[in-house]
Amino acid sequence: MSNETAERDPIEQTEPTNKKFKSSWIWNYWEEETQEFKGDLRQVIVCKVVDTSEQIPCGKIYVKSNGSTGNAINHLKNVHDITKDGKINKVC
Repeated sequence: MSNETAERDPIEQTEPTNKKFKSSWIWNYWEEETQEFKGDLRQVIVCKVVDTSEQIPCGKIYVKSNGSTGNAINHLKNVHDITKDGKINKVC
């Protein structure tokens, strides 16, 4: 990489090289973002499941803490009827 390229592309220089690979199935439905939370910038996850009737993303936000996916899994199951095996077919 030349110095000229490095000066024009500072994101490449500052991006962490030790990112942890996300292997959980939930990352098909959630995005990580940095948002202000109680006056501090925090890493959060945002639900991107689209409501079929209104065609807008859910937008539920959880503050990331220790890497646990339990809240995200429960949200997908309880709100969107989605599990690791896919959409739950409810019988009435």
